[in-house]
Amino acid sequence: MIAVSLIDFERRCADWKLQLPCQTVELKRLLKSSKARKYLETKPVNSVCGKTVNCWVFADPEHATPNR
Repeated sequence: MIAVSLIDFERRCADWKLQLPCQTVELKRLLKSSKARKYLETKPVNSVCGKTVNCWVFADPEHATPNR
């Protein structure tokens, strides 16, 4: 599973003076139709800094659990 906080992503891009490739609305639409890493859901997750953060969650095909 891969989790991305879009708010933190946008903030870090701004910190490094990087421009997002498109508007946030368009980015969300594109992420929901992601092929390489399938979009699963948006939900609160525990971050590495010890806080609960609302993130976009994607499947990680390299760490997929086998079907049982």
